[in-house]
Amino acid sequence: MEIISQLLENLNTLSLNIFQLTTNLEPLNIKDNISSSLASLATDPKLIDLINNINNSIISLNETFFPIIDEAKKDSKTKHYHLKQMPYTPFHIDEAPIVKVNTNKPVQLSFDDIIKDKDIKPIKHRTPLSYTDVYQHCGAPNEYIYSNVKGEKQYKCKCCLNTFTIHSHYHYEISYHCPHCSCKLELKRERNDCDVLVCHNNNYKFY
Repeated sequence: MEIISQLLENLNTLSLNIFQLTTNLEPLNIKDNISSSLASLATDPKLIDLINNINNSIISLNETFFPIIDEAKKDSKTKHYHLKQMPYTPFHIDEAPIVKVNTNKPVQLSFDDIIKDKDIKPIKHRTPLSYTDVYQHCGAPNEYIYSNVKGEKQYKCKCCLNTFTIHSHYHYEISYHCPHCSCKLELKRERNDCDVLVCHNNNYKFY
């Protein structure tokens, strides 16, 4: 490995010297008004012979490098072939979740019993509330309902302190459970074509 490093270092030095030479010779890119002294220096036979010798040496260097390049390509192909043979994790799809219908209904409360021993005052809404019905869970009028989040997607009752939505999600009617540990799957992300459900049971060693 040290021999290859030394060889590459020598080649880098050669490439750097050629780059410095071409950089220093940039003023020679002159099309008009070439002086006679510059023309005589540029056409010096010794300079032309030296350039030809360097070109012949580079050609001989390339020809000498051909066997090394071929061996390097063979080694790289062999390593790449072995990398392709490495086993990957088998792709599989989880089993379908267990679907259960939610039959537990909230206990019906009485609005009169709630405010009987409590001094609960109606809410003074700054803006009109889109929800105008009576809350079915406890029978509280619209004056005791306020918006719980922005956009009025969720509401909360000041009397029984329960939250609800006008348009109930299907996850409230049914529940999904993990096919391996039977734990309830939680909704992690809603997409246009599907919902992403996640099992948070870290004690079950399925994966």
